[in-house]
Amino acid sequence: MRVYIVEYPDGEWVERTTTPWKEFIHRAPKVKDGMVYLDGLPYVIDPRLMRRETYRNWRSLKLIPHEMTLCLWQWNNPAPIPFFNEPLPNGIAGETIAQYAASQHLKRLVQPDMNWYAIIAIVAVLGLIGAIVALYARR
Repeated sequence: MRVYIVEYPDGEWVERTTTPWKEFIHRAPKVKDGMVYLDGLPYVIDPRLMRRETYRNWRSLKLIPHEMTLCLWQWNNPAPIPFFNEPLPNGIAGETIAQYAASQHLKRLVQPDMNWYAIIAIVAVLGLIGAIVALYARR
């Protein structure tokens, strides 16, 4: 999924979400020659300035990670804004946070070791198989 965010002069942010299905049925803005046209105005797509986030939705029972890309522009300005690399009030930039987020040490500390949804699904299937075997063994 891609999210295009345009900041209008009054400070309002308008976002447009596109998915592969929306692109297939022609309901989303398409990227042509490195440009995307939103409200008839061209905006440049720069993959280096797009933020990639992973999320898990309930449709897949949070078992499958999906990737979402975000990009921000100002109205009628085709150059994207690197709003994730601006320093925070304490002086830490977004690049530093991204570097820490990518480190394996922090991933091991933050992420659980087991996927509990998968374990519950496996136990449920094994219980169902056991119930079927017990039912047919009584006959």
